[in-house]
Amino acid sequence: MANRRKEAEPTFYRAWHRQDELDPGIRMALERSVEFDRYQVDRSDLSELVKLPLSELQARRKAGVSAEKTIMANIQAAAQEWETQAARTMLLDRAIEYIKTPQVKHTSNKWKQQENGVWEISNRVYIMRYRITQMTEGDKKGQWLVTWGVAVHRPQRPSTEKHYYVGDTMVVEQKKKYYNAEADAQHYIQGRFDVYAHLFTELSPPIPDKFKRPFFINGILLPGYTVAPRERPPQEVAEELLSLLHEGDIAELPAVEQEAPDAPAAPSPEQTPPGTPEAPKPKEQPPPQPKAPPAKTARAAAKKPHRKKRAAMAR
Repeated sequence: MANRRKEAEPTFYRAWHRQDELDPGIRMALERSVEFDRYQVDRSDLSELVKLPLSELQARRKAGVSAEKTIMANIQAAAQEWETQAARTMLLDRAIEYIKTPQVKHTSNKWKQQENGVWEISNRVYIMRYRITQMTEGDKKGQWLVTWGVAVHRPQRPSTEKHYYVGDTMVVEQKKKYYNAEADAQHYIQGRFDVYAHLFTELSPPIPDKFKRPFFINGILLPGYTVAPRERPPQEVAEELLSLLHEGDIAELPAVEQEAPDAPAAPSPEQTPPGTPEAPKPKEQPPPQPKAPPAKTARAAAKKPHRKKRAAMAR
């Protein structure tokens, strides 16, 4: 809301303005307006002005507007000078924010139990938490509830930062999983940690490209961090390699000479004249199968006795 400026002495106009604002390195605001006060007309020379011819009044007004434009130009020049200085102040503020960003607190890749019963293992980039609790009411009473997750261990953002979205920081998460026995729940958690144990072998492992935003303050990567190269699909790599090639880099294969087809040979006398139907081809016989050895009969074949010829007896 505009406020009326207090004058040192009454005058024929009222001056209105909003509160002058200066937010260093961010914003400056100045606004002024004037309004004629007919109740204080005797404090002006309006009675003398109305006696002048219209042409002179218009000439005086034109000169007055020109003077206002000169003052406005000076104000705009001062505002431009403020913008230049405010940009320097803003840059210093961003550097101070970067320097004052605190280091993340972590467990140095060791499991530690927090006050609320949650177990945690963390380093400068990743953090894994889990909790196993026994249900005491409801249809799950007596069962063991397992909740766990792996996330990016993002640094604290500056309190003066505005409108910055760090993106999704959750790597994997499981909120509700029930087991009838605590040992089964513990076995499940051990299996999940074995899958992601490779994330907790270094104090500051490389940051995946898709999770790098939380580790940048004002566009600059925080000290002590590295970003892993972005995984590129094979198609993108192949297209880039092809784009680097020139016309002469790929040798053309020599053209293969095609031989002219041979002219059909003249039919021999033994060949069948055209129009004669072909003789039916004999059906292919299946390959001979090995025969099974003949079975022996129960009774052996009787051998015929050799009869000895009797010598002729001489009578």
